[in-house]
Amino acid sequence: MQDGLDYIRSCQHDDGGFAEAGRETNPGTSWFAVMAIVAAGENPHNWRVNGTSAIDYWRSAPDATNPEGTAELGKMVTLVAAAGENPRAFNNHDYVAELRARMKTDGQFGDFVYTTYWGVFGLASAGEDTALPVAWLKKQQNEDGGYGWMAGAESDSDDTAAVIMALVAAGEPADTPAVARAIDYLGAHQMNDGSFNYGGTSSSNAASAAWVIQAIAATGEDPSSWSKNGNDPVTTLVTLRQPDGSFLWTTYTADNPCGMTARAIPALLGKPYPILPGQAAPDLQEPGRSAITSPGATTVPQTTVPAAGSVAWQPVTVTDDYGEDVGLDAMPVRIVSLAPANTEILFALGLGDRVVGVTDYCNYPAEATTKPKVGGYSTVNIERVVAAHPDLVMAAFGNTEEVVNRLRDLGLTVITLSPDSVEGTLHDIRLIGKAT
Repeated sequence: MQDGLDYIRSCQHDDGGFAEAGRETNPGTSWFAVMAIVAAGENPHNWRVNGTSAIDYWRSAPDATNPEGTAELGKMVTLVAAAGENPRAFNNHDYVAELRARMKTDGQFGDFVYTTYWGVFGLASAGEDTALPVAWLKKQQNEDGGYGWMAGAESDSDDTAAVIMALVAAGEPADTPAVARAIDYLGAHQMNDGSFNYGGTSSSNAASAAWVIQAIAATGEDPSSWSKNGNDPVTTLVTLRQPDGSFLWTTYTADNPCGMTARAIPALLGKPYPILPGQAAPDLQEPGRSAITSPGATTVPQTTVPAAGSVAWQPVTVTDDYGEDVGLDAMPVRIVSLAPANTEILFALGLGDRVVGVTDYCNYPAEATTKPKVGGYSTVNIERVVAAHPDLVMAAFGNTEEVVNRLRDLGLTVITLSPDSVEGTLHDIRLIGKAT
């Protein structure tokens, strides 16, 4: 774990805070960094740059660090408590009282599920009564046992894991129905690689894996015993670690490596939120339920496409929006679209019958929603793309350069679009027409 901590240390700035390379210090990355430091048993007051500590940042930059949102206020209480300071008297604020003032009469903090579980984290870390918000959270559980980011929203792994941690931190036993059902939801949504994603058909990622590992550990289960196809979330998360100690976001994508590494460390140490100084990892046991199993590898429903037609195809080369010359020797008849805008253009040009894969967010026209899904816009599931056997992939800027390069390395033909104006969109319509 030391290499991960060393990487986080490389992200620390002169003001004591943390940021990704080339960016200014920000509270988000700095909060996760402090949690990782404390989880590893180190004192954030001793993490100094030119004499300024990781906690001094929160004292010396009130304009940047003073919490305005409810979730941020909950995070502030947990951070101050994690640092061994008094959240009732920090920076001339009683953050505990300010947090309590955000709680409604029914126990909800702010307007959402996620603002409420951050409120519970804050109260629990300060030793405050959490009965009312816990009761509210229990009422928001969906029929499938999971939780979404707001009341009534579709369940997802991240928010479900966070609620589990909040309930356990508030004193709820692991076998209480709300916790048990939420754990079962996570078990039912474990991916074939043993890890977890946020939702939909997006690829598994380090952040979701960390949330779930922490939630499993909070209940006293051993996350490494959650085996699926011979893999488990701990092992899969470890495979994302790089030689410099940082963690990738997905197998092929680096995104906010300082923050991602700071999320991974508490998870791999078995430390759920809220993290407190001197907190021991839970005593982990084998799960009481039967081993988690699954069918075989990821598959994408097959889509029948028409024959190329009788018109002779002339080989063509197009230059995409990133200056890449892409040659097409045959008419593309199996197209995967990795962006909603690309999908709309393909259908508008009458090419919908050739589309064999779209992202979870491609919802127009309505027919696009019937196509097989290949992940999210920024969380492309490369396995699903490959399984669709495309002869053309229409990518976009938000798919990330790493994903596009990986698809090309796998031998796929990829055209990347990134229009920045009406003229750019018209250019891309003509480009797709020429390529198909």
